[in-house]
Amino acid sequence: MKTGIPGRAVALAYALVGAVATVWGLLCRLGVMGGAQRAVWRERLGDWGAGTPVTEGFVWLHAASVGEVAAARPLLRALRARLPGRFLLVTCNTATGRLAAEGLDCDGVRYFPLDFAPVVRRILRRARPSLFVFVETEIWPTLLGRLKRAQIPTAMVNARVSDGSYPRYLRIAALIGPALAGVDIVCARDEISHERLLTLGAAPDATTLVGDMKLDALAPSLVSGTRDLFADMFAAGADGPLLVAASTRTGEDPLVLDAFERVLKHDGSARLVLAPRHPDRFDAVAALLEERGHAFVRRSNPNARRIYWQVLLLDSVGELRGFFPSATAAFVGGTLVPRGGHNVMEPAAFGVPVVVGPSLENVREQAVALADAGALRVAENERDLAGAWIDWITDSNAREKAGQAGRSCVASGRGAVQEAMERLEPILVGDRRSRAA
Repeated sequence: MKTGIPGRAVALAYALVGAVATVWGLLCRLGVMGGAQRAVWRERLGDWGAGTPVTEGFVWLHAASVGEVAAARPLLRALRARLPGRFLLVTCNTATGRLAAEGLDCDGVRYFPLDFAPVVRRILRRARPSLFVFVETEIWPTLLGRLKRAQIPTAMVNARVSDGSYPRYLRIAALIGPALAGVDIVCARDEISHERLLTLGAAPDATTLVGDMKLDALAPSLVSGTRDLFADMFAAGADGPLLVAASTRTGEDPLVLDAFERVLKHDGSARLVLAPRHPDRFDAVAALLEERGHAFVRRSNPNARRIYWQVLLLDSVGELRGFFPSATAAFVGGTLVPRGGHNVMEPAAFGVPVVVGPSLENVREQAVALADAGALRVAENERDLAGAWIDWITDSNAREKAGQAGRSCVASGRGAVQEAMERLEPILVGDRRSRAA
């Protein structure tokens, strides 16, 4: 394994960053600067408040943002069934992730503390979890080291190491390698990540390939029970195809609108749901729509149901899935710009054909599986995106065939949560025995 930056240097730099972040957090908490973030920094500095009864034996699950929260949902349900009555705490790094986590089957949601020794010590003095689970690749050396010394089991689930993050991890392997080696259970999402995790220092006997938990969050019962928000907006029905542009990133919205304008020349009845990935971009995308002269409405507008629109700006969190039941086809963002892509399986689970751009580092295996099944197409630019949309609008047989192929592909990949729970079982059994003793 490449050693990258010397261990002492990277550890010192990491501690310095933690100290600076802590000082900044203290200033924000005191209202000296960033006063609007006071409540956030209170939690990030380890003050989770009396409303979180983090008593002996609680289960702590960390899901950094919206994507990790989606993967955590079925695992939390399984933990709830396996440990009835146990307090389940979820921590997040982002505001959108925290908001999404409020809808999980858990007992408390807080911001993740800074990975700085004084903050971590403060948390663990007040609370002793029976298990710490972190979703995907959130390697926090200070916390993991303290948990190891306290003999508190740790597990990494749905773990992945993307093409972009792997070289960076190798450069700081001296810092994260020992932390990763101490993780008791590592459940990798795909074969490439499995091999990379071993190279970075994960213990071979602790590491296994279980698949993608996000597919378990797309069970048929959940899909069929999803409320159709487009149908809600048009109680009397709406003519024309519906296209969904999901999780768009900066620089993609103009390209998506270029493609949509090409579609309108082919079918003037088409509509577009445009869903930016981050809330802080909602206003900028609204300004873009106004500048380009589109008839649009914001989802947050209380009169949205009574306003004519060709573009719906989805300026809300947690509602994207509700527009897939009526969708004709979908584009998944973070792919026409170099961001690595987002969840391509979610629209596929609803039988919606998917088109993406070429930047697929984060979702390569899923995209390849869907493409091989005939459920996904790769567009190099906005013209290709428009062409894919027009093809699926025009040819209903091809659209239905692609949609069914997507459903089948998602169904074949389920089962990761059950496998992860089987790996966790020795820890859960040992914990139950220790609590009963």
